[in-house]
Amino acid sequence: MAEQAMRFRQFADCARLALVNGEVGIVNLPEGRPLAVAGVAVCEGRIVALHILADPERLARLELPGTAR
Repeated sequence: MAEQAMRFRQFADCARLALVNGEVGIVNLPEGRPLAVAGVAVCEGRIVALHILADPERLARLELPGTAR
């Protein structure tokens, strides 16, 4: 899980908090365009899963407020 998160650390400055599937998550928006959406699953105060969507075709179908089209 940490390895996946480390892949996206270079985009931390363009990350925005978001509600992803009802849980806390982030959207990476370099230049206002979605690069990835990450959601976390939390159990007993610990992150137990990290779900990252970075497929450009699937991201294009999402309705993300504040993104450039």
